[in-house]
Amino acid sequence: AMATCWAGSHALDVTSPQGRVRLQARAVVLATGARERPRSARLIAGDRPTADVDVLAGAFAAVEYELARRMHAATTAGSLPLLGPGAVLGARGWSSPHARRLARTGALAADHPSLARAWAAGIITSEHVDPVARNAHRLLPDELAAVIHELGTLWGQLSPQGVTRFMITAI
Repeated sequence: AMATCWAGSHALDVTSPQGRVRLQARAVVLATGARERPRSARLIAGDRPTADVDVLAGAFAAVEYELARRMHAATTAGSLPLLGPGAVLGARGWSSPHARRLARTGALAADHPSLARAWAAGIITSEHVDPVARNAHRLLPDELAAVIHELGTLWGQLSPQGVTRFMITAI
């Protein structure tokens, strides 16, 4: 089943192969892990609450940034013993690739305040920052700063794949 739209403060319309159903609850917790939908969900007709999804995706990005920032700060202070990048998050049930991505992107955001501000504001996610972090070693510090500055005018317009293409042309 997939949430179709809010139907009140504690109600949610859900679409499933059996049809559309309204769920009532005492509390609603909406957890989103990614913006993309699987093929099966794209085949289900109906409007989706894009404004609400964008707000929630922005909130997810801000929380993700804060986690990456704290993880990087604790690691550099020596108070978070990591056996490998993202080992603590991996131990807490996060997928290893996501934990490694947060460790890598948190370190980059710590060195580039404009990138950190865009991420903390929910304009971008670790998926946008990761192509830059993965290729940072290929650029001199001044070149990396120039790339991040140029990307600063494009945040919110580029998808993570667009950032990857931008980085390929910049290298």
